[in-house]
Amino acid sequence: MKIILTVCTLILSGNTIAVQFPADVTKCRKGDGECIVQSANKMLREYPMGESNINLLSLDPLEIPHIHIEKGTSSVVDVLLEFSNNTISGFRDFTFYKIDGFNDTIDGKYEIQLKGPQIQLMGPYSVKGSVLFVPIQGIGDSNITVLNPDFVVRFNGKSITKNGETFLQPEDVEMSFTISELILNLDNLYGGSTTNSFLNRNWERVWSGINESVFSSFSQIAANILINVFSTIPYDELFTKENESL
Repeated sequence: MKIILTVCTLILSGNTIAVQFPADVTKCRKGDGECIVQSANKMLREYPMGESNINLLSLDPLEIPHIHIEKGTSSVVDVLLEFSNNTISGFRDFTFYKIDGFNDTIDGKYEIQLKGPQIQLMGPYSVKGSVLFVPIQGIGDSNITVLNPDFVVRFNGKSITKNGETFLQPEDVEMSFTISELILNLDNLYGGSTTNSFLNRNWERVWSGINESVFSSFSQIAANILINVFSTIPYDELFTKENESL
């Protein structure tokens, strides 16, 4: 199995920039998971298209320049699948429901859980291979809908110092998620609507054949977003001071 994902990255070097935490988003005390969940949801509702002051990239739409998934022939899903200049939409309707970590000590394990009604991946695609031994081939535009995705993002935090300030550096970022259905609409697919219908009838087999590759791709996307934010804001600036009122 081979997965190649290219995403737009803007990872800051040793130089820090002046940041201003959004005034309409409550800062929480370290370790206050309930408050952090509420603030994360406020940030998502108010800034789905990003916030330059904290180097937050647009989450909805989320631009994905290139995804390449190649599945080995040992699986009943044996496809070479590429997406170019795609967008993912739907994250603005998501809800964070659990956030662990973000304590006094930066080094350690972190976990973020969020879910939503659906996400859509839209844009040019190409595919060649077979699914359940049925030939699959096509080039055109795609609209792939994932229903009821429930995401878990896990990473290890490492403390780093730049210009006298301490930052959280996310490492070993892993994302996985469950879904209730996968709906594929691939234009110009060999066999047309019949082949699309075949894929959608067998979506569970399709998903089981490609989900590990998808998780790897989404893990890189999540890492990019997390690194952009946490490389910009010193860790202590993410939280209220103990002697400050919330």
